[in-house]
Amino acid sequence: MKKKWITISLAALLSSSALAFTPVPALAKTSADFNDLKDLDAATKAKFDALISAGIFDGVAEGKFGLKEEMNRAQFAKVAALIYELDVDSNLKQSSFTDVKSDDPANGYALPYIEALKKSGITDGVSESAFNPAGKVSKEQLATFLVRGLGKRDEAESKPGVNDNTVSDWAKGYVELALQLKILNNNADGTFGGSTKATRDLLVTGAYEAKEKFVELQPSPTPTATPVPTPVPTQAPTQAPTATPSPTVSPTAAPEVSAIDYTLKVGSTLSSVAIDYEHNQDHSLRIARSATPISEPIAGTNVSTIDDLNNYTAGTDISDITLMHYIGLYEVDSTGTVVKFSNIFLEAPETITTPSFNFTKHDTSPGGVLSLKLFPIVGLPDAVSWEVKSGADLIAGTPPVGAIFGGEPGVSGTYYEHPNNVAIAAVDSEGKVVGYTFQSTESVVIVIPPMPNPCIINPIMCGPIIIPIP
Repeated sequence: MKKKWITISLAALLSSSALAFTPVPALAKTSADFNDLKDLDAATKAKFDALISAGIFDGVAEGKFGLKEEMNRAQFAKVAALIYELDVDSNLKQSSFTDVKSDDPANGYALPYIEALKKSGITDGVSESAFNPAGKVSKEQLATFLVRGLGKRDEAESKPGVNDNTVSDWAKGYVELALQLKILNNNADGTFGGSTKATRDLLVTGAYEAKEKFVELQPSPTPTATPVPTPVPTQAPTQAPTATPSPTVSPTAAPEVSAIDYTLKVGSTLSSVAIDYEHNQDHSLRIARSATPISEPIAGTNVSTIDDLNNYTAGTDISDITLMHYIGLYEVDSTGTVVKFSNIFLEAPETITTPSFNFTKHDTSPGGVLSLKLFPIVGLPDAVSWEVKSGADLIAGTPPVGAIFGGEPGVSGTYYEHPNNVAIAAVDSEGKVVGYTFQSTESVVIVIPPMPNPCIINPIMCGPIIIPIP
């Protein structure tokens, strides 16, 4: 499809079906209002003008678009809802996600758009109860969301996927289709760079191409056929006997498979998880693992028809987890029928940078002692406290976001005996992981504290003073 609306006038462009979202203000902004867009080529600038003028994008500050700034999930939710013309309830104040609040000064505006995305099936959040609006969007996630918005989820998941090591296994089919549809492009080196964070300029160009494809895929309206006049018979026909209509039987709606109200926690090692859930004593649990989202089973499905399921006992470890991965949790009755199901998304948490904490190591104490100093949590709005796990046998690993960490409270100045490694998590009010880092103490600077009360000038005066008795 030739991009005709790049070259037409701005007024005509804004009235086209491709951008008919909301009324355009009389003094709509354009790329000329942002200093960091002045050097764009004409074709790219036209795409920016189209989306800025339609009210889909704005700058991050007066005169600044933020071309190379990373976008977050809240920003994407608004853009996706608008380009795919989703039904957005602007009066909505309560979200189905616990971490999406209308009074959030940074991301509260996105609540109606996030709910529209969930309702449409573009994304289900990072867990049953969390969306992570401030979380960054990777390039492969952007490809996935844009493809799903076009209604091509099944087509993407049936593809063999790109042969590209920079793309996660679960996303390879989505990336292949996004490239075929020319929504997104590979990098200059020929790779897609799936795990790199998507920037705002990429969101603009990707949203533009996805919107054009969306308009292109809409069915053309079927013209109303002109009715043909019925000729009047010269003789009235003999009336046939009226048949007794058969009673209409209303179909019985199939019962839905309920969601499981589980709790995800870090297992006995940092690279494992466990699922806490109390089920009916006559029921049992099964799990499946996949690099792509696991489809909800139809009510009445027997587990014998589902491949690659394993028995699971609530609370036990699921080892060697891979982040950006999915676990399907099934509750099964005594006949093998699935009665409840949840699709659990394991996502890597934000990495905590070293300015958030520091260590001092005192080798003068027996076995070595590590002093941890924690600074206020910055850049993680959902995090309220620190938790720490340490020990000589602690093995490196990364827990998923949203899992209960189960460490001890991290307090500045706390001493940890004999630790070789320390795992530090920023957690929310429920103790669930928001940010994380793993630290080996081998490279920690050793601080030797000064000796108390040194005797340098007058050694005699360092001992007790003895006054002679007369």
